[in-house]
Amino acid sequence: MSKESPGKLLSVLLAAAMMTAAIFSCAFLAGGTALAQATFNDISDQPAAIQEAIEYACGAGYMQGFEDGGFHPTEATTRLDCARALVTIFDHTGEAADLSITFTDLPAEDPGHIWANLAVKHGLMDRLADGSFAPAQEVLFERVALGTVEGMGLSD
Repeated sequence: MSKESPGKLLSVLLAAAMMTAAIFSCAFLAGGTALAQATFNDISDQPAAIQEAIEYACGAGYMQGFEDGGFHPTEATTRLDCARALVTIFDHTGEAADLSITFTDLPAEDPGHIWANLAVKHGLMDRLADGSFAPAQEVLFERVALGTVEGMGLSD
């Protein structure tokens, strides 16, 4: 990473943390149950920075809420939802899949394959040691943070 002023670096890290928190708590077009909306009935107890990040990300079309009017910020997200969010946020949608990236549990015909493939292709997420992607596995916060840092070009 190049030398930046402390204030600029702090701003970038804060933005990364806010986006990571918003991604981690996202409800991202899950099975057609998500809806676009500007406010949510279940985020008022979140810190103001998280509320702003959620509202920004939803307003920009990166994420959506649920039919019940909530965003469900305390629910875990899956690896596939995380991959979809990271690929979309870092503007890799519409790219071709890398045919050399395959998964033992996610065939190329699966609609989720493209999201997993592009996330791995761009270093936003990893294929697991056994060659699987584990699309339904819950995502740890640290993994989302790593993908956000990589996507923002902040990794060494």
